[in-house]
Amino acid sequence: MANNEEYQVKETIEAIHLPDDIAARTLASIEAKRKQQENECTEGLLAAQEGAHANKHAGQKDKATEESSDSPASRHEIETSKRPGSPTPQKRRKALHFAKGGRIAAIAACLALVACLIGGVADFLRPVAYVGIDVNPSVELTLNRFDIVVGTHALNDDGQRALDEASCMWRAFDDAARDLDGAMRAIAGEGAVVEVSIDCDNENRYAALAAQSNDCFGRNGETHCNRTSAEERQAAHDSGMGVAKYRAYQALQEAGVNISAEKCASMSMRELRDLLAENEIDKNEEKDEHAGMGYGQGGGAHNGNGAGGHDRGNENRNGNGNNSVAGNSARGQ
Repeated sequence: MANNEEYQVKETIEAIHLPDDIAARTLASIEAKRKQQENECTEGLLAAQEGAHANKHAGQKDKATEESSDSPASRHEIETSKRPGSPTPQKRRKALHFAKGGRIAAIAACLALVACLIGGVADFLRPVAYVGIDVNPSVELTLNRFDIVVGTHALNDDGQRALDEASCMWRAFDDAARDLDGAMRAIAGEGAVVEVSIDCDNENRYAALAAQSNDCFGRNGETHCNRTSAEERQAAHDSGMGVAKYRAYQALQEAGVNISAEKCASMSMRELRDLLAENEIDKNEEKDEHAGMGYGQGGGAHNGNGAGGHDRGNENRNGNGNNSVAGNSARGQ
């Protein structure tokens, strides 16, 4: 079973079009971990088998002794065995018990080997980052340590339509993001705004994912990329929306705008941003007020056709009107 699961993972990796370096690192890591765990389990298995073989040999010898004791020629030996210091039936039963214990140990070692192989698959599937994308379709992608999509979650019906169209599973994040951008913008229509919220613990991973998100989603329109946390993600999901919509909802509520969570969840990010502007809610003030936890939290990358970024940081502007901003609040960078 374990070998079959491991084979399926490798087959999946080979089937999808991953960059050569990602595919090579993925397979090499799984193979190295599998060999290490397999060697450890094999040593235990061999030791258990040797013990089982020795106990089995002892049991067969005792059985032969019992059979030979039934013949007339062995009666004298039987009488002798009853003398003090001679092997007793109790000792023979104990030897047989040890033989059974050896077989159980061998089975346990085999099961441990299977568990080690399954552990390699579990390591591949272990999530290390979550990338939420809000347009009007709202979705969340789960990434493993190779930046391969190992889980998807639609936060609304439009999000499910986008995931059905883009087919993100088992693909490199940047590859899946390009297709997802097209699917989401097609649903949202012209003038769509993409908000990307990244939750991960590693600073370098966050910076890399932010750059990829900015590149993939920023090619076709306005894009904003920010950092989030597990707590904020959970609060947003509990309210039935993605992180970016949740931040907009909080900003509107604090400004005294009478709007429900359900209404915000049904609006597009373009509509929410326009509503924020109508109520003169400055995202920079919201960011400062929450010390990196408000609208525009963390180090963000922002692209927009003709739309400049307002977050603090070093801004690079090219001839197409695209902006790339590295916020000062990114930790450890």
